[in-house]
Parts: sequence; C-alpha cells; structure tokens
Amino acid sequence: MRKRLFSLGLTVVISTVVPAFAGVTQFEAYNWMRYTMKLEKENGAYATQESQWALKRGYLRWKHKFTERIDTRVNIDLFSSANGRLDRVETTGITDVDSTEHTVVKKVKPKKNGADIKLKYAYVKLGYLIPQGDITVGLQKFYFGTIYEWKYMTIEKSLEDVEKVCASADYGVSLGGYLPKGYGTWRFQVANGEGYKHTGGDVNTEPAYVADLRFIPIPGLTLGGSALHENVGTKPFEKRQWLSISPRFTSGPIDVWVNFLLGETGDKDEPTKKQGYMIYPTVKLSPNLEVLGRYDHWDPDIDREDDGHNRYIAGFNYHLCKREKGRPGVMIQVNWQGEKGEAEGSEMEHKFMAQLRWEWASPKFGSL
Repeated sequence: MRKRLFSLGLTVVISTVVPAFAGVTQFEAYNWMRYTMKLEKENGAYATQESQWALKRGYLRWKHKFTERIDTRVNIDLFSSANGRLDRVETTGITDVDSTEHTVVKKVKPKKNGADIKLKYAYVKLGYLIPQGDITVGLQKFYFGTIYEWKYMTIEKSLEDVEKVCASADYGVSLGGYLPKGYGTWRFQVANGEGYKHTGGDVNTEPAYVADLRFIPIPGLTLGGSALHENVGTKPFEKRQWLSISPRFTSGPIDVWVNFLLGETGDKDEPTKKQGYMIYPTVKLSPNLEVLGRYDHWDPDIDREDDGHNRYIAGFNYHLCKREKGRPGVMIQVNWQGEKGEAEGSEMEHKFMAQLRWEWASPKFGSL
C-alpha cells in the first residue's frame, strides 16, 4: 500500500509541478549489463584472464526544451568500477628544514564500492544565427570521425575511441547544421581536447579545433571527413593532428561503415605518424535480427615494423523490442572479438561478450 501511495504521489507531483515550468521535459535511461570472458595463451594453452558480469553503462538523462530554439540535455553515467573516490586528507605538520607549519596532503586508496559516477553530457543547444543549424555550448559530443555517431551496435567502441585518438565527449563550443536540400551536415568545434574525464590542471592551455563534414551525393551513400588539430604541451608546442575519412553505404538490409585514420602526434619537428582503418558491415536478416562483422587494423608508428595489431569482431544483435524510430528498447548483443599483434610469434587474444541493453524514455511533460 505504501508503495502504491508513493507512486501515486510521485505521479501527481510530476504531472503538476513539471508543467509549471516553461517548456517540455523528458527523462531517459540506458543500461548495459555485460558478461565478459577474456582468454590469453599461457604456456601453450589458453587460460581465462577475466570472467565477470558488470554494468558497463547506467545513463540517466534529462532533456528539457525551453522553446523551439533552446534545447538542453544533462547526462550522468553510473557504472561498475573497481575504482572509487580518492580521499584527500589534510593534516598540519612541521617541516624539518625551517620548523614552520605546513599542510600535508595524504591520498588513501580508492574505496572499493564496485561502482562509480561520471558526467557525460551537459549542454544547451541554441537555434540562433546558424541557418538550419545551432550553436551548442557545454559538455557535448566530440565531432570527429565516426565517434559521435557510434551507436555501439558492436559492443566494442569505435576505432577512434578504442585506440584513444579522442574521447567521445568534451567541453567546448560547436556550431553546425544541415547542408541545403538535405545533402548532409557540417560542424565546427572548439574544445578542450582532453575529453570529458579531464578538467582543471589536466587540461592543456591550447584548445582543440575540429571540423566535420558529411556529404550525401545520392541516397544511401555518405562521404564523411573530419580534421582535428591541437598544439599540446608547453613551448615549444608539440603536435596533435588527425584526419578521418569515413564513407558509409546503405542499401536495403546492408549497412557498411568504413573509417580511415591518419595522424601525427608528439614533437612538432619529428612527430610520430600513426594510421589505422575499420571496415564494419552489418546485414539485417529480419526486423529484429542483424549479424555483423568488423575488422580493425592499427599501426601506432608507421616508421616501426611489427608494432601494430589487428582486431576481428563477429556477432549478432537481437531486438526483443524497439523504441520509436527503430532505436533499441531491449536488445541482446553477442560478440566474439580477437586481437593479434603483427610481431612474429604473437598469439591471438580472445574475448567473448554477451550484453543485455535496455533503454526507455518517459512521456514528455509540459508544453511549448
């Protein structure tokens, strides 16, 4: 009875208080429960290095639209983690040199709570000044390569993300919109460059500049390109420069993603040249079932031999139910993933992953 009364009271509060504010509010949740088994070869035989269940994503999202031109979003992520908050303990002591009091900062081990929290998005989108576009301010998607449109239909991250070229979100300002007559999209962004996990002293004084273009010459074919430039470190500035070429082809049940990455990082006069590519096809066998494959190649230094690696992924996604516009509601994902270095004698590392995803959205409260 108490639970029923509490639910009724909460419904009354939401339905009466929320509409009192100008605009439309909606709440969403994304949860990914994953089992992972990792196998590596030891003494001529494969041994289990990891076997665990974990909540890899626990998004809580609040979207609020003030007007047709002002839209906001806040995302926090609750997830399984071996790390916790690192306590900062301050005590007053006496120095051995000049006998004056000073503050001693001691760091203790992280609390093993099995979970952690991070802020993923917090931005306002302003539909002013840019024809058929917007100015977005805050913690937002990082508009480079395929990372900002990656929907995790493979359990593994996008190539840019897994190889740590850039983070999926960052603090900054971007402006962009649609090309005329539906021929694609464009966006220009100025961001910290270190990603959403870094603030304060971890942020470089030089911002990152990103430009992204998606051109659709004919239906089903998208030609994508992105450029990233940032000076890093202190004077003389080092270099961080990346280029992504990312065509995509869709026809009926077939969807093929391709992404080429070329980069230079490190010393500006003698940078380390890096490159890699991803080929990722999916085939929809039915409205609820799709099979997929993926091949990644990564070379962290093209001037060195046998330092790269290859990644192979195969699996399927099965939708138990879908949300509006075909988005996942409850979905089962199963992937096998193999990774092997180029060096002679390298052994394949195997990873088996099974994931249950469930996502939902509340009704929209309020009106414009």
